[in-house]
Formats: sequence, structure tokens, C-alpha cells
Amino acid sequence: MNFSYFFTLTLLLLSTNTQAQCDGAVVRSQQELDSLFSGCDMITGNIIIGEANVENDIHDLSALAKLSEVAGNLVIRNTQVVNLNQLEKLLVVEGSFIIHNNPLLKTIHMDRLAGLYYTFEVYNCPVLDSITGRFDQQMDDLGFIKLIDNPQLHDLSIFNNVTHSSGVLTILNCPRIKDLSGFQNIKELRLLALESCDSLTDLSHLSKLRFGDEIILKNLPIQTIGFPTQIDTLTRFTISNCRQIKDLSPLQGWDASIRYFNFSNTDSLQSMAAFDSIRVWQELLIEDHQMLDTLGFKLMDNPVEEILIKNTALKKLNGLQN
Repeated sequence: MNFSYFFTLTLLLLSTNTQAQCDGAVVRSQQELDSLFSGCDMITGNIIIGEANVENDIHDLSALAKLSEVAGNLVIRNTQVVNLNQLEKLLVVEGSFIIHNNPLLKTIHMDRLAGLYYTFEVYNCPVLDSITGRFDQQMDDLGFIKLIDNPQLHDLSIFNNVTHSSGVLTILNCPRIKDLSGFQNIKELRLLALESCDSLTDLSHLSKLRFGDEIILKNLPIQTIGFPTQIDTLTRFTISNCRQIKDLSPLQGWDASIRYFNFSNTDSLQSMAAFDSIRVWQELLIEDHQMLDTLGFKLMDNPVEEILIKNTALKKLNGLQN
């Protein structure tokens, strides 16, 4: 993460003589928001708009129209806002930017955001369909990105110029996302977790991913996998209940060392021969592949602690090489 850039940017903001600073607070009503933060350029500490599990009357963020920096967390939850357009001058959130349980929020559009230190999380916004705009060109690194339980979300173009995440990319229960074109330039993740996205059939936009520690693919309608071939070492690779997978040929020749490999539940996959260059060295679990008749793994020289292969059509362990 480019901390020197954020530090320089923060000093620049603090050097503005006309800057109005406000202390962070938990805001429970529209009246409180307007009275506490109207005209603020910078908020020191956390600003939490709305209480957990309590609806409020907050529908207008105009009081934050001048806000350029939050020296803490920015949380927007259980409000009646329909967009975040009033945050158009926001440059830096030094903590996490969390958007939870906003039933009327339709769009998130940010054009100037240059820095996020920790988490960008959007959770349970039932009519949200797009997160658009662009992060400042200088911000090529994000912490945790979490998109969870957003049934109408499909446009993730705001992430187009992000190349690294030092933490996690999690997309869970977002059934309208068809591909990950918004992450087409991502090269590094610690954890990639994609789960229960009913329209997500195309993972090819992750082809630039070169470093990762753990990949989890669960309950996806994908028919093939091809993106991790640039990664040479993984701690864990889990593919579970992706029942439509038929073809692993894009992974042919993938030369990788994987500590824990768990691949379960497909309906028509017949061959894992494409895995013939993969070296598993601690745990290999292959289960519930009714049509599977060919394996293609290599075991490391040291003994594998656990190998479990069950509920397959294998007649012999051909392809499982020492």
C-alpha cells in the first residue's frame, strides 16, 4: 500500500488554512447530521451515520458536501439515502469505508477517492445496482474489498484501475454479477472468495492475478476455470459445488505447489488430467464427482498427510503420481 502517497496527501489537506475540522461521532438523525457536520472539510475520528439494526430518517448527505478526509472510519448504515453523490469531494478515508443495510441506495459513484487504508465493504443494499466512477490513479492498492448480499449489484467498474489488494476480495450472494471485468487489472490478492453468485459464469478477467494465498470458489455456475495459471504457490485452493464445471483444459500445464487442495461436487466433469503439473504436499480431497474417471496430480517428495478420494467414477488412481 502506498503509505507515502497517503501521508503526503494528508499533509497537503492539513496545510489548507481554511479547512474546517470536526470531531467524529455517531449520528442518529438527519438533524444531528446537519448540525454536527455541515461545512466540515475533515473529520477526525470515526463518523458513523446511523445505528446498528435501527432505522433512521437520514436521507440527505449534503452536510458532507465539503468533506475531503475522514481520519478514521466512515460508516453509512440503515439510512434512507438513494446515492452518495454528496460525497463527491471525498479524497481519503484513513480507516474503513462501510456501507451497510441501506434499503433505498441505488448507486455509489466516486470519482476522486484516492485512499482507503483498510476495508471497502458494501453489505445488504437490496436495490444497489452499481459501484461506478474511478479511484484516483495513485491508488493502486486496497485492503479488504467485501461485496455481500447485494441482489441487484452488477456494475463494479470503479475497481478498474486497482492492481493490488493487500487483503481480501470477497463477493458473496450477489446474483446479478456476470463477470469480474471490474477487476481485470488485479494482480495480487491474499484471499479471493467467490460464493453464491448465480450469474457469475466468467472468471477470465482475473487472468492477470499473479499472487495469492487462498482461492475459494463455491456455488458458482462456471463451466471452466482458467485464471490462476500465473500463480505458482497457494496455501489453499477450494472448489466446491460448482456443479457445471466440465472443462479444465485452460489449466493444462499450470505448474503450481498447493498445500491444501479441495475439489468437490460436480455433475459432469470426467477428467482432472489438466492438473498433471500441480504438486499437492499436505492435503488432497477429491469427492462427489459422479462422472470423474481421470486424475492428474503430483505429490511432493514428502508424505502427504491426508488423501481423501470418494464418490467418483474412478476405477483406479491413474494419474496420481509420486
